[in-house]
Amino acid sequence: MIPKIIHQTWKTHEVPQNCVAHVATWKALHPDWEYRLWPDAELDAFVAAHYPDFLPIFRAYPAGVQRADAGRYLLLDHFGGVYADIDTQCLMPLDMLCGEDRIVFCEEPHHHWKFVVEARGLNHLLFNGTMASPPGHPFWKRLLKELVRNSKTVSVLDSTGPYFLTGVFNAYEPKSKISLNSAHLFCGVGSNGAPLPDPRHGDYGGHDLSIHHWVGSWYEREKYPLRDKIESYVRRWIYDLKRGRQYKPKVDATRLSAPLPAVTGKEDIAVLIPVRDAEAHLPRCLDLLAALDWPRRQLHVTFCEGDSVDGTAALLQQMARENVHGFGSLRVIHHPVGTRFERERRWLPEIQKSRRGGLARVRNALIDQGLPASASWALWIDADVNAYPPDVLRQLLAAREKIVVPHCLRDDGSGKTFDLNTFTTVYDWRDTFYFKHVIGGLYQPPQNSGRRIHLGDVRYLDRIRLNGVGGTMLLVQADVHRAGLRFTDLPYKDLIETEAFGQMARDHGVTPVGLPNLIITHPH
Repeated sequence: MIPKIIHQTWKTHEVPQNCVAHVATWKALHPDWEYRLWPDAELDAFVAAHYPDFLPIFRAYPAGVQRADAGRYLLLDHFGGVYADIDTQCLMPLDMLCGEDRIVFCEEPHHHWKFVVEARGLNHLLFNGTMASPPGHPFWKRLLKELVRNSKTVSVLDSTGPYFLTGVFNAYEPKSKISLNSAHLFCGVGSNGAPLPDPRHGDYGGHDLSIHHWVGSWYEREKYPLRDKIESYVRRWIYDLKRGRQYKPKVDATRLSAPLPAVTGKEDIAVLIPVRDAEAHLPRCLDLLAALDWPRRQLHVTFCEGDSVDGTAALLQQMARENVHGFGSLRVIHHPVGTRFERERRWLPEIQKSRRGGLARVRNALIDQGLPASASWALWIDADVNAYPPDVLRQLLAAREKIVVPHCLRDDGSGKTFDLNTFTTVYDWRDTFYFKHVIGGLYQPPQNSGRRIHLGDVRYLDRIRLNGVGGTMLLVQADVHRAGLRFTDLPYKDLIETEAFGQMARDHGVTPVGLPNLIITHPH
């Protein structure tokens, strides 16, 4: 049962002056409850004593609020009781919860959900500012595993905060072990300070036990001074002046919208591999393909080589002649694009339009010459991808989507995402920030700007809808390409190549899906 313990956390034993009165309400309304304020040092000692395996991750969090989030979950797991943020005001005693053997959560106010629903595919948002739990509830063990798996995520909300908590809750069964209630229970008001118009629900949703005042001490609210507006107008004018030609796809909507056929396990798969200067990677590339859990005679492999200066072309011709693994076919085509960049400069924003435009033309050559009429699917793989599970193709097909992407990590053990072309757009407001990061005709925001979600940010989800896709590995139903969705070498909505392909598909009713926990690796 939920014990009579109240937990709160802060940096020190001395809480901020604007929260003193709020803290006092918890003590005054619960004279027979144990009250415990956990300053940072004591919270660290608690984790060291009771969760030593998690301690390195706990101490490595870059933001104090991440330790506060993780710490509150561990306190409820170990001791049970009620956790409440220090900017939360208690309205009445919580004794009604003491006979409860379930965790008691409430949602955040509905108007907080917009970007969660649109970007992450969640259908609600849990509030982690006040929670009640019996000790040792199995939900917290599942959550701890997800804390470990998501430990490299930079975003507070996705690594430890409400988005993360909601994703773990959605995947947890049985739901009967958790009481989920409307925001009235612990929130009282929204972040705008207004009473909640949300419908009440849940076993305790008819009660108003506390109010969260949304002090938000861990972040600073954005401000938009006049100079930012003027800068935005100037940047928009420059953007319009320099934007240039944009790609307009021609798509067979009937073919594109046809239902996805059942997978029998006997389908022909076109494996399409763009390659340049990959001599050292090719033997491993073919060995991995040969290890796929799929009939080799159903795999039709085509390499598109161009502009290599090492022995790639000669080695490919030898491999095609020998076809030692017995693939259904193994072909090499050549499509030079005439561009070359020093390896250490290939990621510079100002050359991406030229670099990726050339790669788009190579990919389209593979569609034209490497996609046989018999193929049901196109499996795109970079030649230097160096590890993936033998059943990766079956896992991608099991997603039952027309465009699917696994999560490509760097192979250095860092746990960091390699393929950042796979993303979900959180928002792309055409503001000063947006125009500032249209570089060389392409929108290229910084990785941790909060405007995009990458697969490494949401490993608490099994799948997520995407806007842009990467090409390190990409499964596409063949009729998507046959319907006219290709890889543009001109900007489309300020995107190009695979990123533009993903956005075009979504705009035409085929939403790409990413699988954050299906892992492949690529040299960093």
